[in-house]
Amino acid sequence: MITEKEREERIDLLCEKYSLVKDLVAIFGVPEEYREDLVQDIMVSAYRNIHELREIEKLNSWLYKIAYRSAIFFSKERKLRLEREVYNDVLIEDIPDSSSKEAWELCDGFLEDEDLADMVASLKPPAPIIIRLRFGDGYSLKEIAEILNMNYSTVKVIEHRAFKQLKAMIIKGGKGKNVDMDQEA
Repeated sequence: MITEKEREERIDLLCEKYSLVKDLVAIFGVPEEYREDLVQDIMVSAYRNIHELREIEKLNSWLYKIAYRSAIFFSKERKLRLEREVYNDVLIEDIPDSSSKEAWELCDGFLEDEDLADMVASLKPPAPIIIRLRFGDGYSLKEIAEILNMNYSTVKVIEHRAFKQLKAMIIKGGKGKNVDMDQEA
């Protein structure tokens, strides 16, 4: 249980994060006309539950989880294709060299950014979210595991498999040719 003074300090910190929540809602692809209402809902939810946050240092990750879940719920309610919107802005240069470097070199001059975004979006969830968080937003795998409330090893394996699938799609000619890596083996 936290003291009243601690609660007030947490609320002050929470209020300072308003612009962060606005940015997150925009990143998640919520249409502009709905963003302010969703931001308000997220802030109210965080305000009501601020006492449950164990470590105030994790406020950003905690807000990210609330914002992400709220955006997904919003998307399902409005039957929006949120994942498609979120990943349309993924750029090839956002993805650093990795174990599948040659796959990215094949992209140069071959794929449009939109094609790569389509390929990322076609991956089985939560792979598109992990790739977006990792390379679009710059989170580490450990942070992603915490944000998504998943095991670190699971996140790492999903990222690795996503790279293999993207590489196979690129080699096979890109554009929506999703490849089941289990069938390839």
